[in-house]
Amino acid sequence: MAIEKIYLELLPGDYRPPAIAAMPDAAIKGEQPDITTYLQWVKLVGAPYGWHLRPRFTDPALVAALAAELKNPDQPILALRIAGDFCGFAWLDWREKPELKIEDIGVIPDKTGGGLGSFFLKHILDDAFAQNTPRVWLTTRNTNHPRLLDFYKRFGFREYKRERIG
Repeated sequence: MAIEKIYLELLPGDYRPPAIAAMPDAAIKGEQPDITTYLQWVKLVGAPYGWHLRPRFTDPALVAALAAELKNPDQPILALRIAGDFCGFAWLDWREKPELKIEDIGVIPDKTGGGLGSFFLKHILDDAFAQNTPRVWLTTRNTNHPRLLDFYKRFGFREYKRERIG
């Protein structure tokens, strides 16, 4: 199968926040993981989809650059935890303010399907649009979870570009 990178965007007027059940044990907070911890998170969340095999996470020069990016205050990392246990993360990119790029977002595989991903994404989008962000965008791949595109579209994201990358 050819690998495609899919670009999605969400404008404030298109945002459709879903109704989400309360998750009193869930906590989202900014963290500054070191490169080893971050790569562990990538593997925990994205192993079924090959995230950890991408050059960004395997090439020593790219990993060194990634380690430096982890310290950039315009690229905060949010950790999603339930009762203190790691369940997912999001890497946000505000370098092109006022737009937000969601660089990475995911929930560990055994926590999918229960609304945790929706809870996490809604938190990020609510916060972004409360700051008058004119556009939130992200990329995904056709090799990610088979329901991921539909997941994003339920929030109002629309696809605006595809490119073949492999």
